[in-house]
Amino acid sequence: MTGRLVLLIVNADDYNLSPGVSAGILEAHRRGILTSTTALVNLPGLEGASRAAATCPALGVGLHLNLTLGPPCAPAAEVPGLLGADGCFRREPKRVPAEASPHEVAREWEGQLARFRAVFGRGPTHLDSHHDVHAHPRLFPVALRLARAAGLPLRAQTAPLREEARRQGVATPDAFAGDVAAGPYWTVPRLLETLSSLTGGSTELMCHPGRWDLPEGASRYHRQREGEIEALCAPAVRREVERRGIRLVTFAALAAGAPR
Repeated sequence: MTGRLVLLIVNADDYNLSPGVSAGILEAHRRGILTSTTALVNLPGLEGASRAAATCPALGVGLHLNLTLGPPCAPAAEVPGLLGADGCFRREPKRVPAEASPHEVAREWEGQLARFRAVFGRGPTHLDSHHDVHAHPRLFPVALRLARAAGLPLRAQTAPLREEARRQGVATPDAFAGDVAAGPYWTVPRLLETLSSLTGGSTELMCHPGRWDLPEGASRYHRQREGEIEALCAPAVRREVERRGIRLVTFAALAAGAPR
């Protein structure tokens, strides 16, 4: 390990997907190494999820931009191409970003940001997206404009996306780790291996912990979430963080002047 400061943001996607998922995320923060989450603001229950998050003042809460689940925040007449016959987003993560109007996406994401501010009483710590739709080449410029206008960091999973974000003046971590799998993606061995690979700078570790309380078809990642809670809360993982001198932070560490 080098002498360079190692910053690790452990971010849980899907806050407010369901009460159980939200509760599991808060559990992974209280008992484990989780430092941050991102909220789906167009789904029911956001007010209660906001109150629950307020009981964890050290938890960073960002905005999970969404185009593939639930109703829009913008008026339906302003985003008709994003919606199915039922008035909700189409659950087609591969087709939606390839076909969506960037103008309509910008209007919807502005509405989601406004909804976050109205309910949480402040802005989000950062932006990312459900099903990574913001990383699509047609929509990444939309996400960059929103992040730049709001002065917010943005998730950028690849080196080319990170380079473009920084060229546009948008903060993003130096590295990214995380995925989903047939079993829990984050296990204790995989976490320990990832921690041992960190050599300096800032890294976002994306995870999906939660207590599953929805039908199996409600998400492609369901009961695996409970396994991720246990991994994130494992004493061996906490000991490795401490042994390596890794600083657990939120996206606030990417603010101007923060150590890198």
